[in-house]
Amino acid sequence: MKCAFHPETEAKAVCADCEKPLCDACALIWEEKACLCSTCAARRAAGDVAEDVQQRQIQKESTVRERDEKQKKKRMRYQLVFIGLAVAVAVANLLLYLYRAPLQEGKPFNPADHPLSAALLIDTAIRDYASAHEGRYPQSLEALLGPYLSPEIFQPADLARFSYKRIPPNGYELKAVESGDSLTQAIVFTDKDSR
Repeated sequence: MKCAFHPETEAKAVCADCEKPLCDACALIWEEKACLCSTCAARRAAGDVAEDVQQRQIQKESTVRERDEKQKKKRMRYQLVFIGLAVAVAVANLLLYLYRAPLQEGKPFNPADHPLSAALLIDTAIRDYASAHEGRYPQSLEALLGPYLSPEIFQPADLARFSYKRIPPNGYELKAVESGDSLTQAIVFTDKDSR
């Protein structure tokens, strides 16, 4: 039998794929120790390369899918944590609303218990009086009772705890006369123009 590619040469082997006779020059030994012609060897090599490329592509797609799944799970965990926190805050607010302590009625303001606050209220009333009377200050603190100081809160005895005097031409001085608080006794309220 003669070689399919070299008709003048005697064939020594047969191609394992196409079964063509091959001489020593044309016979190629393949991985499985099979003889192949150059065409079949090229076809097998191309198939191996294509298979390798396909496997790489499949592996790459698998890796991308795994990464996307991990990211999706991570986002889902964050969303669940956020929803859990939101529900916890809502439940806590609901419980606080349902089981809140009832508001206690506060004690009415007593100027004797809070001399500094009383002095601030009286000072504000003096300034309000002066604004309403063209910059003139009242003759006495009793003139403030009614429109400037609530008679329900302040009694004449409460006003007697404070020393008030007008300083000509347009000033005044207000200070605590008797107080258990030495800080309150040291504070003197005056009009800024009379200092």
